Amino acid sequence: MLCPFCGKRTDSHKPACQHCGRSLRAPRRPAPQEPGTPQAPLHVYDDAAYVRPPRRRRPAGDAPVGNPDARVGSPDARVGSPDARVGGPDARVGGAQARRVRVRHSPRRQDTRRADEARLEQLLRRGPVRRRRVRWGRLVGGVSLLAAFLLVGVTLLLTRTASGQLQLAAWGYDVPASAYVGLGDSLLDRGDIAGAIEAYERAREIDPASVEAALDLGAAYEVDGRQEQAMAIYQELMDTLAPQHAEAYTRMIRIYRDAGNAQAAVDLMQLAYEATGQASFETMRREYMPTAPTASYAAADEADQNAFELKNNRSNYEFDVTLSAQEGVSIYYTLDGEAPGPDKSLYEAGQKIRCAEGTTHLRAVAVSAQGVLSQELDETYTVVIPTPNSPKANYASGPYSRVISVSLRADEGTAAIYYTLDGTSPTTQSLLYEGPITLPVGDSTLKAIAVMEDGRQSYEMTCTYAINVTQKRVFRTADAFDGLALMETTYASFVKKYGEPLSYERLEGENAYAQGESYEGVWAQTTARFVSLEGADAVLYCLFTQDASLKGPRSTRVGSEAADVTGAFRDKGGMPINERGDRLLYNIDSLGQEIGTYRVLDGGGALIEYYCPAQDEGCYLQLTYAVSDGVVESILWQQYVGVTAQEGE
Repeated sequence: MLCPFCGKRTDSHKPACQHCGRSLRAPRRPAPQEPGTPQAPLHVYDDAAYVRPPRRRRPAGDAPVGNPDARVGSPDARVGSPDARVGGPDARVGGAQARRVRVRHSPRRQDTRRADEARLEQLLRRGPVRRRRVRWGRLVGGVSLLAAFLLVGVTLLLTRTASGQLQLAAWGYDVPASAYVGLGDSLLDRGDIAGAIEAYERAREIDPASVEAALDLGAAYEVDGRQEQAMAIYQELMDTLAPQHAEAYTRMIRIYRDAGNAQAAVDLMQLAYEATGQASFETMRREYMPTAPTASYAAADEADQNAFELKNNRSNYEFDVTLSAQEGVSIYYTLDGEAPGPDKSLYEAGQKIRCAEGTTHLRAVAVSAQGVLSQELDETYTVVIPTPNSPKANYASGPYSRVISVSLRADEGTAAIYYTLDGTSPTTQSLLYEGPITLPVGDSTLKAIAVMEDGRQSYEMTCTYAINVTQKRVFRTADAFDGLALMETTYASFVKKYGEPLSYERLEGENAYAQGESYEGVWAQTTARFVSLEGADAVLYCLFTQDASLKGPRSTRVGSEAADVTGAFRDKGGMPINERGDRLLYNIDSLGQEIGTYRVLDGGGALIEYYCPAQDEGCYLQLTYAVSDGVVESILWQQYVGVTAQEGE
């Protein structure tokens, strides 16, 4: 067919012209005109299209193509006029008469021409072809709807299927933890350990309670050589996440065994059996553990062997324990209640462990060459040896009108007897009984114990005695130096009797009397202190002397024997209260305001001291004898204010 646009023949089966490229549509029919109006003829299929003018050179004298007389379109040569028809006898092209050439066509081209003419007539009969209007709204809506359906389908495919979730996990989207677990499995299968660990960790972040994610992450850590992190994961599973899940215990046991920590593996087997109840863990533990040690017993003294009996781990005789275990293991034991182990006492073969009187707590374990501890032997043994009888006294408790001497005796096998007279319980540090005990005047409580040769102590003997005989008085205010009286003898009287002092000065500070103004006078072997109260004459309140010519209370003086001093005052014969030998001579009342003591000095010597209340309220009297080698060296006699008898000591 011929193209309506370029007029060239083209293939009618193609939608566009192969020459101009325009769409082959039917030409628009011109608008109808008024009747009688001449219409231009169609020249598309005119014979002139098939007339090819001859090619010839233009003679020199011919008019040019642009000659007005021969110009195409001029009134004389207008195309379509009867006189200027192309191919007519009078037609001239370029000023020369054109020779009409008839083109010969093949039958096929003639058929094509006739078909094109028929097609053109058909198009003309149909009238003008109207171009359809494109409805863009509907087109866009349809495309959008199609895109929405595609998007929903893809979304459902990715979110509702396992493969889709796996792909989303690979892209890093928030999907269920199982998708990341599957991603980690696939990465681990491909050898991407780091990627698998990252996927498992993301799964644990999404679902911290996922046991599968925790186990897979632990396994990935193991493959990557990160044993400590794997153990931390398994420990979390055993402690909180899944205490009854056997897999975590199995993997941890394997790690311990590979590391050579057999004891930890065995301990975990026990824990796994208790947590999961699976007998396989207990069976495994028994295969690794040695058997517990066994104990045998024998009396410590062969003489007691026939009478020895251990019933409910109790015996009346001391005995020895011998331990034994399977070959190839070591035995460790303790006797102080601590758990046994390789850091405790090693038991030597045939060693005897003595169970003496009292309680013995024996704990022992067998340790294999791999360091695995057996079950523990834990026994508590009690030995109760009958206590010896208490000593006996030849005088029964009661009052006596004379001084008596008490003798003590004990059972056979007694090594020593110890006693006290002040009512305290005797010990091996108390007075050793070496013969009859002469009781002091007054009330006494005699207590004694017997100590056997094997060190056992007897029951305590207690006897009370009241020796009702005349006894010496305790220190009183009337006891004074000859011709002197505290708080009464004036300074003038003292000087008149003993002469002028070497010095006489006022005292200040703690050496002064608590009241008034104090003064001190010094003589050759005597120092006297005086106090003036409310402006009155100074009176004597303290006397210290080393002068043997001064006669002290109860005819005692410097140079007297210590025994004479204690004999002049009451002495109840109390027991020493410490290792130095200090003892209480007497104690009259519960407040301790009238007491007598004997104190041994660290540098040697002793002090015999007596205290009693003075006539003045709140004041006390003190009489002290300094003794060296059993002889009085000096005497202190004074009154002081506001100090109790105990503080005076």
